Amino acid sequence: MIGCSGGDELRKLLVLVWALVTVLVLAACAPEHSGTPATVPPAIVHPTVPPSTPMSTDDPVDVQPGRTRTVADELQLPWSLVRLPSGVTLVSERDTASIVEIDDSGAARVVGTVPGVVPGGEGGLLGLAVSTDRPEHLFAYTTTAIDNRVLRIPLIGKPGSFALGAATPVLTGIPKADNHNGGRIHFGPDGLLYVTAGDAGNTTLSQNLDSLAGKILRITPDGAIPADNPFGGSPVYSFGHRNPQGIAWDDEGRMWASEFGQNRFDELNLITPGANYGWPIV
Repeated sequence: MIGCSGGDELRKLLVLVWALVTVLVLAACAPEHSGTPATVPPAIVHPTVPPSTPMSTDDPVDVQPGRTRTVADELQLPWSLVRLPSGVTLVSERDTASIVEIDDSGAARVVGTVPGVVPGGEGGLLGLAVSTDRPEHLFAYTTTAIDNRVLRIPLIGKPGSFALGAATPVLTGIPKADNHNGGRIHFGPDGLLYVTAGDAGNTTLSQNLDSLAGKILRITPDGAIPADNPFGGSPVYSFGHRNPQGIAWDDEGRMWASEFGQNRFDELNLITPGANYGWPIV
């Protein structure tokens, strides 16, 4: 009787220990906060910026890594921006053809409307650029009733009261369409103006060196053709593009361009003079 009872007690003890171990294992494997609503994970913070570091309020454009801040809102389809030496930012609105001035406090005012712009589809008032040598001259890529073109527009006045002077075309005849208008303009380290032009929805134009469509173009600030352009007498700098809309230079002076590809085949290209970037063959 005693032996039997002792065996029963031992079995009960083993069952109890096994149950306790099982509970502990399950508890260790269960997700944290199990049974409670899921919580939103904390925002990812750049490792060089501790969460307690206050954000600078001196300049809304100078945002610290890992932080975001609204500089201005209620803009109508902003497409491009340039930062002037004075600290003012100018923004182009594609469909209103307006250029908006934003100061360091975030206050926005319309500087003026660029004449002759005919918005439609992906066209309108697109890229802006300003030369470091002549910051009083603003350059704008626009879609008109007949083409895409680059204008030089004097900035009259001073920050807080800028106005637009009379526009002068410096490059005309870039094919336009409802889409693939390109539109990015930027001054390179050589002081020349680079212009991206899409294929205007006509893929055959990208390989045609007699057309300005599907190209990256290079001109002087007055619209002249640089003597060292790769195709004599032509503003074409590279060809075989579909719809390039971003250009920049690295610390080594190399030019890069981002390009909207067909469906999912977007590209980042190292641009060299006279090179063929394949569209639509590739």
